[in-house]
Amino acid sequence: MPNTKTGEGALPMSSYIDRILRDLRANVPDLDSLPPLDLRRMHEEEARAAAREIRERARARQAEDILELKAAGNIDPRLTFAAFLEDKNNSAALGQAHIFATTYKSTPERCALLYVQGNPGSGKTFLVQAVANEIIDRAAEEVHCCRYDEIRRAFYFNFQDSDGERQQTRQLLDLCNSVPLLIIEDLCTCGGGLGVSEQRGLAELLRTRRRAGLPLAITTELMPAALQERVGNLCYESIKEYSTIFAGLLGKSRRRDISLPAGALA
Repeated sequence: MPNTKTGEGALPMSSYIDRILRDLRANVPDLDSLPPLDLRRMHEEEARAAAREIRERARARQAEDILELKAAGNIDPRLTFAAFLEDKNNSAALGQAHIFATTYKSTPERCALLYVQGNPGSGKTFLVQAVANEIIDRAAEEVHCCRYDEIRRAFYFNFQDSDGERQQTRQLLDLCNSVPLLIIEDLCTCGGGLGVSEQRGLAELLRTRRRAGLPLAITTELMPAALQERVGNLCYESIKEYSTIFAGLLGKSRRRDISLPAGALA
């Protein structure tokens, strides 16, 4: 860079400008030596980059939607078929659950019901949750899982319930009647049977879903042979109208024992 100080012996401003222009011209690249611009290729690369970004955003949004579906349906995303520990006592039930997960879509002629039976801790909840995760991951289908005790409140009128509680109960019953796949857990737990109001209410729920061609999954400790006595004729006949897939979990509880320090319960 030339000396731009003013004073005795300084060059006139025009000389500085001429020198700057010469320096600029000396550093101008030879445009003829540059490769020609391939505008078509540039546009294609930009289009591919934009498409990749759109796909990545769509996948991220889909993953968020699936997690929201699972949270809304009381589905634990950790309980999947891949995480299910298969052994000789549950392999047949696991196979039946896989069949239901891939063929659950019902028609007016065939409405599917997965009947999961087993002792406490045998893996009933894990198995139906795995079915739900499989269906949501593959088809983004809405699934709702709830215990029977939550539903049975809708079959009785409790004078002690507030208006808000009654509204929540009605909303749950409406959801159970319309959700694409309903999972009812712990039907007739501890060997108990259903009262008359429960029999009528559950039978109506089963018939409503059957008429709409909506599949269902039930977990219970009851063997099918004991079902009619515990749920009553109305419910039993309503269940018989479904195309039932039986998944029986054998063996003792697979739950971990509670480990406490010595003397903790003393």
